Amino acid sequence: MIHTVKPNILMVYLVAGLSCLLLTTTFYLGGFKPLADRLRSGHESEIDFSMRASQWLVQGVLDRHFALARQTASRTAIRQQQVDHLQGRLSLAALRGFSNPKLADALIANDELLGIERLGPSGERFLQVGLLPDESPAEACLARKDSGIHLLEPMPLGEYPVLVYCSPIIDPAAGWVGSDLLYVNASALKAVIERPQERDLRTMTFGLAGPAGDILFWPRTQAPMDSLEALERFRQGQEQASGHLVRVLDLEGTDWQLFAVVNEQRFFAETNEQLGRLTLILGLLVLVIFALTVATLRPIIRTLVEAHGLAERAQRDGMTGLFNHAHMQELVEREIQRSRRYRNAFS
Repeated sequence: MIHTVKPNILMVYLVAGLSCLLLTTTFYLGGFKPLADRLRSGHESEIDFSMRASQWLVQGVLDRHFALARQTASRTAIRQQQVDHLQGRLSLAALRGFSNPKLADALIANDELLGIERLGPSGERFLQVGLLPDESPAEACLARKDSGIHLLEPMPLGEYPVLVYCSPIIDPAAGWVGSDLLYVNASALKAVIERPQERDLRTMTFGLAGPAGDILFWPRTQAPMDSLEALERFRQGQEQASGHLVRVLDLEGTDWQLFAVVNEQRFFAETNEQLGRLTLILGLLVLVIFALTVATLRPIIRTLVEAHGLAERAQRDGMTGLFNHAHMQELVEREIQRSRRYRNAFS
């Protein structure tokens, strides 16, 4: 009797455990996993939003500088004086005497503009006002001979990091007569990179890269080294480091790119904490359900075991342990009915 009943008891507990496991799986697939995916999708959208917002801010700074470069290069009176000089009707001293004060007014009118350098068709320096570098990027500027404004490599100028804009000077009659080099304070651009929407740079770090992939602007004093290492791996075409995401957006009107390095552990920390709490609650709930199920089934199982024992004792002789006469009659009647049903011989 003992060996017959115990497996049945274990089977009941196994069924209860499997029921709890099925409940857990249903809850996970039907509620927990969609919730987790929704939370992570929301954070992915937040990354995209931060990227677009930073792109808009950087693009706004650059567009303002492009407008300033166009305005400076299109000043008709200064351009006409340069044409007269190139055609031999005006001396260089007279050109500078007329043009430098007017270009200096542009510096006064715009705090971001630090210096202006006007070049001739051969790269000679015609006009110079404000802060200028010792080595002019004239060669890089003159290499761009189309009609667009180009953003060259940034460079230090005194205590300022500056953006260098190459703006062609086009005369309606004489055509291309030179170029302007504008040296613009890059502080506004650095502020966008170093304080993007007041975000913690340990979580999401922004930077700017040039056409060759070289890093032009990066908050080196504030950003963690692991973010820089993840960016370097990305730039070299290697597999992204575990725990980091790198996203890239192009900047309109330039061959520069805005990129963001996201520390996944810090960025998803709040979501992972919430999911961890839900997982703990789910586990405790399943344990409580299993414990209540076992506690509920124990009296029932005990009663069934006792009933099984009573039935067993009622079918056997107390002294010999053999089936008694009443149970033998039941067995004989059962065999007779089976013989009739299947038409088998019976003895």
